[in-house]
Amino acid sequence: MPKEKGVPRAHKLLFFLALSSTLFFSPLIQAETIEKVVWGPIQAFVSVSGRMEAVDPWDVDAPMDGRMESLRVLPLQWIRRTESLALLVSPEMALLLDSARTTSSEMMENRWKDIYKPKPLFPTLDGFIIRVNAEPKKNFKRGDVLFHMARYLAVTSPVGPGEEKWLREGLPATLWLKKSPLRKTQATVLKVFKESRKGPTWVQVAVTPQSDGLSPGEAIEGKILVAEKENTLLVPKKALRFKENRAFLMLEVKPGIPGEAMVEILSGAEEGKRFLILDP
Repeated sequence: MPKEKGVPRAHKLLFFLALSSTLFFSPLIQAETIEKVVWGPIQAFVSVSGRMEAVDPWDVDAPMDGRMESLRVLPLQWIRRTESLALLVSPEMALLLDSARTTSSEMMENRWKDIYKPKPLFPTLDGFIIRVNAEPKKNFKRGDVLFHMARYLAVTSPVGPGEEKWLREGLPATLWLKKSPLRKTQATVLKVFKESRKGPTWVQVAVTPQSDGLSPGEAIEGKILVAEKENTLLVPKKALRFKENRAFLMLEVKPGIPGEAMVEILSGAEEGKRFLILDP
């Protein structure tokens, strides 16, 4: 039987593969890397920055005329409402303590404590002591401001475009001093708000009570954990292309017959699957 004239079958196959590569894979040759869709953990964060400020401040007033016999706290520290700020004594008790010459103050206090009991001063809420206005052994009048406190220490930061939908009250966060980023402090989203209907969105992040090392007025940076999953499908963010609020991923497909305007796809895509045509 005579041999078929023309281009050998092997050459025809090589020509078809070369044509397919030119049609389909030339954009991939220009790509930096070829990656795979993988399973793994992921976390998403929203960054914040601003000045630490006192939120919901209040004053602790003297409940009576008297003297601060002892101070139990220092400025710039957290205190619980079950812990006393100071020990107060009435003017009569203070006079007795001052007049004791041969008897120790402790003995005199014990002798008269049933009549003139020292009064511990407690805050109404857990909070942060911003300022102490009184000193031990100093007299005060009823209503004098002895302590200035705040319910929270927080940083208020503007929210970037598209980040508002991820934010809600109670999300965990981490804050740190801008000048000392290695020292982390745990925090929580206190509120998400707008100052006006058309204005920007703001997020307020409060440090966890009893956190040390942060004070009002300091420059703060941090991040809010807005979403996380332990095991999900992942691709590099740079692999996505966006068009009309849709995200597209360039996937590997197996091409078949190349027509004049359309190309057969043997595998890697399914009917109805959306795809993006890149500009040449």
